[in-house]
Amino acid sequence: MKRLAFAALALLAAAAVAGAEEANIKVTSVVHPDGSKTDTITNFAERTSEERLVNQAGKVLRRTIFTLDDEGRQNGGVVYGPDNKPLSRFQFVRDAMGNIIEHRDYTVKGEVIQRKIYRLSGEGKVLGIDTYDKNGTLVHTTGKSRRK
Repeated sequence: MKRLAFAALALLAAAAVAGAEEANIKVTSVVHPDGSKTDTITNFAERTSEERLVNQAGKVLRRTIFTLDDEGRQNGGVVYGPDNKPLSRFQFVRDAMGNIIEHRDYTVKGEVIQRKIYRLSGEGKVLGIDTYDKNGTLVHTTGKSRRK
């Protein structure tokens, strides 16, 4: 009986994957060293992606809904807590080459929490990140020095 149930589940999974491919959907899962798991479902047709972080017991710890641009890249989104209430919002700013040059975090009400400015090489490689607080004060720098 267990073999039959497993075979039925395998067929359902295969059918779901085939249907997902037809609907322009990508599904990924990553198991973390602590046993938690991140599942991501991206729907390119609707230009959305949902990421769920769940613990070993399957309880959702965090859920993030991303909006996607015309190229299928993340534009920003909303982070939800375990109670499914919004915690914060975020937005990515890209340069003409599609590289993220700024990451903005906001409260649910739209107030700035922080901004991260990415310093890039001419090839688009991240050289460093400058983090500014809600008042625009530089609070942290990583990578190569901002000064020459």
